[in-house]
Amino acid sequence: MDINLSSAKERVFEEIFRVLKPGGELYFSDVFANCRISESLAADPVLRGECISGALYVEDFRRIMAAAGWKENDRNAYRLRIAGLFLICIDFA
Repeated sequence: MDINLSSAKERVFEEIFRVLKPGGELYFSDVFANCRISESLAADPVLRGECISGALYVEDFRRIMAAAGWKENDRNAYRLRIAGLFLICIDFA
């Protein structure tokens, strides 16, 4: 599944957390951004298809993961491995 293209990222992470057994690992590779993507860029179908406009702001990622039940630095419960490509936000207005 391509989480980047999902419009329900919160629900995706809630479901992953629900089914992952304690001690399990999630390997996650996606595109992240250092700021929130503007609505105009998010609506661009070409950028969406290239997985650019669906990039998740890294702080939103942390917030979503915490809300789903993931705890940072809790190495005993679950392991999360992230390999991400970071985008620098640019406004093309």
